[in-house]
Amino acid sequence: MKNILIALLWAAIAFQAAFADKVADILPQARDLVAEKQYLAAYQLVEKADPKHRDLEVVLFKFDLLTNYYASRIGADMFALRDLAEQERIEDVRGAEGTFDMFHFETEKTLKRMLEEHPGEVRIHRALGLYYYKQPGMHPDAKTDDGKSYADAAFEHLDKAVKSGLEEDATRFALGHLELARGNYAKSIPHFEKCIELNPGYAAAHFNLASARFAVGSNRDALGSAKKALELYAEPDLKSDAASLAGDILAELGEDKDALRHYELADQIRPDAYPNIKSLLRMRLRQEAAESDATALRLMALDLENPTVFGDLEEVYMATQRTGRLIRLYSTRLESPQDGQSPVATGNMHFYLARLHIESEPQLARQHFNSAKSCFEKKFQADHPVFKIIEAQLSEESSDP
Repeated sequence: MKNILIALLWAAIAFQAAFADKVADILPQARDLVAEKQYLAAYQLVEKADPKHRDLEVVLFKFDLLTNYYASRIGADMFALRDLAEQERIEDVRGAEGTFDMFHFETEKTLKRMLEEHPGEVRIHRALGLYYYKQPGMHPDAKTDDGKSYADAAFEHLDKAVKSGLEEDATRFALGHLELARGNYAKSIPHFEKCIELNPGYAAAHFNLASARFAVGSNRDALGSAKKALELYAEPDLKSDAASLAGDILAELGEDKDALRHYELADQIRPDAYPNIKSLLRMRLRQEAAESDATALRLMALDLENPTVFGDLEEVYMATQRTGRLIRLYSTRLESPQDGQSPVATGNMHFYLARLHIESEPQLARQHFNSAKSCFEKKFQADHPVFKIIEAQLSEESSDP
């Protein structure tokens, strides 16, 4: 019996050695395939060698491949992969329609098992941290299997990886972003700076560093980071956000002409973005630009039935001490034919015009509140909150001496 056990032990050792040699041969091939954008072929190669996710190096390779290069994803553990042509980017095909090969990889369960088997391996902490960080359900109420929030679990594992000596740009970025989300702006800055040191072309790190520096009042340094993000971003939406952030910083620095130039650039890149038009309007009003009212009309046109739009217009014109211009704008619009315009849109203009007249011309305000009420009655039920607001305003007007 003793001889049989010894033989079985040696057989197991021989199998493990052969398996390790096989993995050692396959992983370089798989990495070459990834470099050639042959993501499906790379995964099929390692999956065939280790279908039960037993080898640490293969598991870590699978994690990085699936989470960085998936074509589509269902939940946390179902990934679709495809091979790309030389000119294609994963960002361009991700989420596109088509038939893909799907793979089930129990990410959290597999990584936790690996951590039990290799408790001192910091790369597993990195992988687990990034897994929790990237979960779409990462909000204050989302929990891991251990009852921790995704954000706390992500930070715990990533922080352990960094403190154990692992330095990598994605890890540092995630730590910085987690601190930023907690409002720990000063603490986020060193992580973003280290991320950029490791990868100077990491556009999102420059953008978030700009946001953090702006939040702590380091405006000149923040401006440099925002402009670098603007230079590096390729995606139009992100490039527009960077231009707008640079505009915000320049406005805070009092450099209005340069701020306006950046707001105009943001608007040019993404013409129908509500925040961009609002920022552009504010700066044009500050500079008394002739295009101000046209910009306001563009903002209104995005959603004439949404009272938030009119509330924002009121806030911007009041903040820049240009309420007279807004009164003229609404009055001119209401004097023009309303054919085809929703009663709600017309009601909104009357309602917010009334608000602008409350202090200076209460009788005129009353007229506009009544006109707003008549318009809203064509679309809203009697219990709509706006009627209570109007009645309260009219009652207050009647009680004034």
